[in-house]
Amino acid sequence: PEQIGFMKFKSPIEETQKIIAELNGKVDAMIGIMHMGVDNENNISDTGVTDVANACPELDVIFAGHMHQLVKDKAINGVRIVEPGKYGQYLSRVDLTFKKDSNNKLVLDKSSLNDSSYTIKGVESDKNIEALVKPYHDKLRADANIVIGEVKGVNMVDPDEIPGIPTIHLEDTPLIDLFHEVALYYSKADVVSLGTDNEKAKLNVGPIKRKDIAFNYTYAGGEVTVYEVTGAQLKKYMEWSADYYNTLKDGDITISFNPVRRASKYSTNDYFGGINYTIDLTKESGNRITDLKYKNGAPIKDTDKIKLGMNSYRMDQLLAKGGIF
Repeated sequence: PEQIGFMKFKSPIEETQKIIAELNGKVDAMIGIMHMGVDNENNISDTGVTDVANACPELDVIFAGHMHQLVKDKAINGVRIVEPGKYGQYLSRVDLTFKKDSNNKLVLDKSSLNDSSYTIKGVESDKNIEALVKPYHDKLRADANIVIGEVKGVNMVDPDEIPGIPTIHLEDTPLIDLFHEVALYYSKADVVSLGTDNEKAKLNVGPIKRKDIAFNYTYAGGEVTVYEVTGAQLKKYMEWSADYYNTLKDGDITISFNPVRRASKYSTNDYFGGINYTIDLTKESGNRITDLKYKNGAPIKDTDKIKLGMNSYRMDQLLAKGGIF
């Protein structure tokens, strides 16, 4: 895109190796501060610190980020890896111990590397920093509290009946219907898909403020992009989304979720609007989407050309190596 045409995107591994070459012999330890998660993102090579650690054993420690996970007591290829969760919830610390060799030179004792994670809960904030950011904080709060609509009648998401099993993942809700209607209206697509990353999603009777939308729809790059797909491709995507759930077995008393999919940084359970369909969790993966029809009741054929409105980030994930397209 032209808005980033002036930028150059380089390999994190190659850039790290250049810096290592510059520092080699000049420092007693090498520590990487990287806005990358442990694993590669969307199966794209060199986007996770695992690949960096395997390619750069000269590093002693990597402070990771991006994936919003708490990582501790982890070493890859002799490199200690830590990540402090998300939203400032934790502080990661790594203690390095050095010894002197026979030439009186400091040498890092990697066997004594120790990392700790500290919760920030209960830590008093810095009043000087609070005063510094207060004008911006107040401006953002005023913007977030602008009223843009109103909910009348009933709340848009029922309370969870079972702790740990969010209603938003179990049934149709007026909240998702609202998001679908908005996306369909502005995108002019035939079908739209979106999800919510907030398992405590809610929109109760009363005024709707701008912050309420952000509370329920936090997905990165949330704009809707329209793609042309076939009916077969749409169903394949829907089957992928339905793999968010485990197959129901005899003796199960409730729905459960695929632990691998639940571990993702963002929710990978997408909801589809503009069509009617059923997810049959008694069926195995790849065969769960049934009764797939347009709103007028006509069945969706594999050869149909469909305008699908969705998040470009998700499409990139589906198109990436290891994706479904």
